[in-house]
Amino acid sequence: MTLVQKRPALQPSLLVALLVVLLVVLLVALLVALLVGLSVALFDALLVALLVALLVALLVALFVALFVALFVALLVALFAVPVGESMADSRQPALTSTKNDIHNFFKICHSRKRACPNAVGTLLHPSTSFQKLGSSSQIQTLGRPMANPTATLETSLGTMTVELYLDKMPITAGNFITLAKSGFYDGLHFHRVIRNFMAQFGCPHSRDPLSRRAGTGDGPNGPLQDEFPADAKFSNAPGTLSMANTGAPNSGSSQFFMNTADNSFLDWFSAGDSKHPVFGKVISGMDILTKIENVRTDRNDRPETPVQMIKVTINEA
Repeated sequence: MTLVQKRPALQPSLLVALLVVLLVVLLVALLVALLVGLSVALFDALLVALLVALLVALLVALFVALFVALFVALLVALFAVPVGESMADSRQPALTSTKNDIHNFFKICHSRKRACPNAVGTLLHPSTSFQKLGSSSQIQTLGRPMANPTATLETSLGTMTVELYLDKMPITAGNFITLAKSGFYDGLHFHRVIRNFMAQFGCPHSRDPLSRRAGTGDGPNGPLQDEFPADAKFSNAPGTLSMANTGAPNSGSSQFFMNTADNSFLDWFSAGDSKHPVFGKVISGMDILTKIENVRTDRNDRPETPVQMIKVTINEA
């Protein structure tokens, strides 16, 4: 991979132009000397003095102009850019010819855990790579060593996007992904909503928004093993997705809730009895969750106007 571009050499046409300018100055100097000689022979001293002063001023101006021209020519020779390139482009590393060259270059950067320069000279995190797209190169950011998938939640009140912590919570997040891909969540309703607390969803009985059994059902795969990894102590903060359970060990299944307040007392690593592991968070559409949180509910915390999950779409990393 070429990282340095050679500076263009001084063009022959520029040298010829400089020689012509120098020759013109010399001819003018000879002419001035001739005129001074003639004036001395033909005119009186005062007139000669005025003429000499004028000619000297002219000579000084010509030499200054020559000096400026030479200085400008030197700058042009040092910083000239080939036709068709911008000044910024001439200082940038050239693009590599193949996709393999680019990927090999980034492999070296990643192995050394350094930031990698891209093809236009900016610095990118080592977790960034190039993807060939036609005749041009498009930068694709990968995020973490393996980026997490996201889910698009299309509800009757609007659309939210959530990140799923598959890298840290493979059992819980993986269960959600499996159910979503099967269409399990499509058409269900939020069956329990409490302002300044949370919005709960995922019971198969909530397909009927008026069902009294809503909140009591499990997914088709039954209960899950509790997942409490030591390196994934995500708190039940506003906007996070957390697994619902009955309070008994390994009782979570398809139901989850979305926190709308700081509910750290529900953290599995807190001192309380509640153990609800977080497996995702809202990354866009938090205003939609606020709308859901503020719907009017009955005495059983069920929305009076049903809020439906129209469709859940998994977006792979």
